[in-house]
Amino acid sequence: MEDLRQSSEWASYMAKIGWEVADLGNTKAYIRKIPFLGSIIKIPRFNDLYLLEQIDTLAKKQKAFAAKIEPNAEIDSEKVLRALENNGYYLDNWSFAPTRTIRVDLTQSEDRILANMKKETRYAIRKAQGLNLESRIMNNEEGLEEFINLYKQTAKRTGFWTGPIKELRLRWEIFSSAKKADLFLASQGPALEAGAVVFYHDKVAYYYHAASSESGQKLNAPSLLIWEIIRAAKKRHCLMLDLEGIKDSRIPSTKNWEGFSRFKKGFGGQEIELNGSFSKYYVPLIGPLFRFIQKLGI
Repeated sequence: MEDLRQSSEWASYMAKIGWEVADLGNTKAYIRKIPFLGSIIKIPRFNDLYLLEQIDTLAKKQKAFAAKIEPNAEIDSEKVLRALENNGYYLDNWSFAPTRTIRVDLTQSEDRILANMKKETRYAIRKAQGLNLESRIMNNEEGLEEFINLYKQTAKRTGFWTGPIKELRLRWEIFSSAKKADLFLASQGPALEAGAVVFYHDKVAYYYHAASSESGQKLNAPSLLIWEIIRAAKKRHCLMLDLEGIKDSRIPSTKNWEGFSRFKKGFGGQEIELNGSFSKYYVPLIGPLFRFIQKLGI
């Protein structure tokens, strides 16, 4: 399957925030100029490992000082690791896309998906269903503004970084215009308790942005929403739900992800660990400097 970040919609988003898009066969590479250094190339979640020579050619053309790539391959793929090491790539301790995630198989029946969940998660869904929580898809400007307000509140309460809100709006605009996005909201009366932005690509649903109120947490509104997302994705004939990231000990920036990693694991999906994120440096002095900084954990 082609990853969300290799879709034409994602390429459109990247172009609008200042990245040049280059096609390497069926793979999209994103290029950005960095003052005084040259340019950087990033290639997220790509499937074709025979591109390494083409990446070098592109780097030369773009006067790139580095290429950062994230193969869409699982951790046990020794062939991937050998190919990368032989071509001068180093394993990084930071990434653009999650390097570990949970994927729920949507080809199963709803009953089987429920049975595979942890009992605490099934209980949370049933409890939320009995509390008069209303879940709905609201793909309009009003719904987006409600979600963004809750998203900001959630970030303030939990201390997580949202990234630029204007980029969230842009992603939503592009994917929703292509009918490849849904905005799920859960309310009790007039109060919005939880929300989630889901993107779709190549028969996979991506649980990309999520927010909840403190009271929504107590009402188990996030659990109910994921259950409704599963049901809606099945109706779209998706084969998989990707819960978009859990804690990875290789990536220090995920050290505070324990809470929502535990939450996501409750849905009974398969834990996927990808090979990781790799960089190759084309300017002799920059490589050793970046690797030294990486070892210091900076």
